[in-house]
Amino acid sequence: KELIFKEYFGTQFVIDGSKKMHCMDIRLQHKEHPLFRIGIECKNKKSICQHDIDKFKNDKIKNEFSLSIFLSQSCKIPKRVETKHHFKFENNELYIFSDDLNYIVIVTQIYIFQLLQSFDTHEERFTPEFFIDILTNLYKNWCQVKKTCQKLDQDLVFALQKIGLELNKGHLYL
Repeated sequence: KELIFKEYFGTQFVIDGSKKMHCMDIRLQHKEHPLFRIGIECKNKKSICQHDIDKFKNDKIKNEFSLSIFLSQSCKIPKRVETKHHFKFENNELYIFSDDLNYIVIVTQIYIFQLLQSFDTHEERFTPEFFIDILTNLYKNWCQVKKTCQKLDQDLVFALQKIGLELNKGHLYL
């Protein structure tokens, strides 16, 4: 996939497909506008879960991508793209469900061109949707932290009871 993006977008973008944590599979940085960056998450598995989408959105926010692309080659993207060879664009996120390379390149080129034009005109990048994404991401991360703390609390209570320590009201609060 990286080679294909280099072939079609290599003249306009520096393309980085090196493995990095929390940074999407392929990253494109425009040669003339270094702040115009695109992150591409490639999935080729039997099913995509909400965790995959959440990670994609989290990576988008952390890396401040101008456009983020979620590409699924083998299965539908729940609540977004249910039919093969279709796409959905929402909040500078492009969701594509297709294994046809020509289709993927055409859709991607259209959205890159459209966003690059608005980037050149210096339109506002921080839309209400951008802030909604940030708050949603923070909330979901907070829920994961709470869940982990509750599990740790249960494990500690169980371990302390097993060693014979009496607990006030039978539990701890972390």
